[in-house]
Amino acid sequence: MESLKFKNVKYKNVLNDLSFKVEKNDFLTVIGLNGSGKSTIVKILMGLLEFQGMILIDDIALNDNTLNVTDRKISFAVNDLDELILAETVFDELAFPLENLGKVPAHINKLVHEVAERLQIENLLYKKPLELNFEEKKIVSFAASIISKPDILVLDNIIEGLSYNNRKKIIDILLEYKDKITIVNFTTNSEESLLGNKVAILDKGKIVCLKKLNDFYKETDEISKYIELPFSVDLSNRLKFYDLTDKLYFDLEKLVNDLWK
Repeated sequence: MESLKFKNVKYKNVLNDLSFKVEKNDFLTVIGLNGSGKSTIVKILMGLLEFQGMILIDDIALNDNTLNVTDRKISFAVNDLDELILAETVFDELAFPLENLGKVPAHINKLVHEVAERLQIENLLYKKPLELNFEEKKIVSFAASIISKPDILVLDNIIEGLSYNNRKKIIDILLEYKDKITIVNFTTNSEESLLGNKVAILDKGKIVCLKKLNDFYKETDEISKYIELPFSVDLSNRLKFYDLTDKLYFDLEKLVNDLWK
């Protein structure tokens, strides 16, 4: 079953007959350079941009008449939060998705404090969102995206640029959700591809490659034309050249441990 399906999607000169699908409970990482169309795709899914072609969200065609239905299935954590914030406080920002689902105030209050505690942002709850710094805005955006427990979670460059601790908080939650919900992570950083089970390259508004993780990095000569290889993959290939290993590693710690055996 497909959670998302794009067929011949066009938008100005940014997306050019974009076609791909995301299976239910996949964790797909879409890697692309700045300007490749990542944020445009996210904004289209959010209903912010008109497009040509067809997009299905759980077999429901995305259009102005179905946004109220699709919005209940999909959540977004975005990089440019300033463009989207309408709430007076962080608490209100986190409460908004729950209010849309008709949750009662007591339950909303409980869920907001639970997610704030998990992400260690309790001290931000009564601040104005526009007063937050770069990292705080990203964490709040992520918190707002998961609080309603969506079927589909879409991330737009949300991990990149975070400190180690903040990055770890988000990654730990994503790994908990892996195989339980559908996750699509748009990023410029190929290291993030090792979190999921499938990887795609977005180049000039088109998907040029989409494969399972284990298959994706087998053709490194072709892949490296578009992206920088993750460190563990690049190191594996170099060690293969010197006959020091015959495996492709996605876990650097395991690679080191195997070499020292």
